[in-house]
Amino acid sequence: MKKISIIVILSLMSGIACAASQNISRSSSQGQAFIDSMPPYLKKVAAKEYYFNHNERKDALPDWIAPYFSGVSVQDLIANDKLPQIQKWSEGEGDMLDLSSKNLNSLEGLQEVPGIEEVRAIKLFDNQLTTVPADAFKGLVLHALSLEHNQIATIEPGAFNGLGQLKELALDYNQLQRLQENRLNGLKELEILDISHNQLTQIDPGALSGLKRLKKLSLEENPLPASLVGALRDALQESGVDVSFDDDADASDDASGWLASSSQ
Repeated sequence: MKKISIIVILSLMSGIACAASQNISRSSSQGQAFIDSMPPYLKKVAAKEYYFNHNERKDALPDWIAPYFSGVSVQDLIANDKLPQIQKWSEGEGDMLDLSSKNLNSLEGLQEVPGIEEVRAIKLFDNQLTTVPADAFKGLVLHALSLEHNQIATIEPGAFNGLGQLKELALDYNQLQRLQENRLNGLKELEILDISHNQLTQIDPGALSGLKRLKKLSLEENPLPASLVGALRDALQESGVDVSFDDDADASDDASGWLASSSQ
């Protein structure tokens, strides 16, 4: 009985929100008054309904509803029949799913995408992701993952669990300040890692130690301390990794602790 009640309530909320979105499309003053009368949780539902019913453009949202729109999830795309068609991946075998520029703030529902088992590359750039949660890609078999141009500040432990075949990972143009140990665990086949254009000031000892097949690491446009830059250059270039960073931070202080961890 409780389950039925919850379903009914959620259906009513969605219906009211949809009606509200139609209502507020007619008149800004009428819409403002209408949405002001709603409880906070319903305002967010109405904003999402409005977004999906008006060309999926965040920049087109009226001022009086824009503050209540925080983005959508992959599950929302599925529920609203807005999921892009899976395409053949031109750069390798398998398929590619392009979820770029979808105003995504959550990866919830990614594993439920029809045909995801054949997808080998996922594009998620130009969204509103702030966190890569644990097990976000678990169960997927990916060779390339694009997460650049988001607002990612946190990579949770186990974020890349199950991605043992991933070869390319793009995390550039985000808000990462620290790359912690074990955050890239499991990426044993990774060859290309781009973390340029972030806010990195610290890379923990051992943060890159599991990347045994790494060939190219991009770290440009990060405020890394000179001592760390020197340690990274020495350790990675000795291992045959092509590492790039800003040339103005090139001092090489003693970094035996980092080198010991990175070489394990």
